[in-house]
Amino acid sequence: DVELILNTKPIKADPYNLNLQLETTYNGLQTAKNEGYKHLLKTRTDQRLHRHDIFDYFMNICKVFPLNSIDKQESRLIVTSFGTIKYRLYGITDFMMFGATNDMLNYWGTDKYEIGIREFFDESTENGIPIKNGVPIIAEIYLCIKYLKFLGIEPDWTINQYWTFVRDYFCVINGMDLDIYWNKYQKLREYQ
Repeated sequence: DVELILNTKPIKADPYNLNLQLETTYNGLQTAKNEGYKHLLKTRTDQRLHRHDIFDYFMNICKVFPLNSIDKQESRLIVTSFGTIKYRLYGITDFMMFGATNDMLNYWGTDKYEIGIREFFDESTENGIPIKNGVPIIAEIYLCIKYLKFLGIEPDWTINQYWTFVRDYFCVINGMDLDIYWNKYQKLREYQ
């Protein structure tokens, strides 16, 4: 079954269409929650995940790698290595994410960019995009930082904190294990 959700396009433009992604993703997740789904998968519509047992695979990952402490998050959020950047602070991909419904809603239910970004402004902010420790707070970095703060963790802008955060709250899986294909950029090289 497919349910089509019509969203209102956000009035305010922002870097990398983040507000549009927040609007459509959150509304889709909320609709799925209202239908009673306990776990959800968020993907890009222009990417193919062709693994035949993908949902069993994700559920088993959640069982094998439980959270050490369940406070504000029910289980790990699963993301792919495809787009998650190890050496870019708070570089969790926004391409694909799987998790418990409430965890997904908490991750994607953050403030629209122009509102939520205000807390990061200071005298070094140029052109309306704050930069901390050399990292512009845009797109997936904004999402990751806002989720960190939701969990009650103040960002310290270090690679050590980022890696600890990923270790404690996420599972980053090999994108090729999902048989990902993206019909963009080097589209003739399926396995890069």
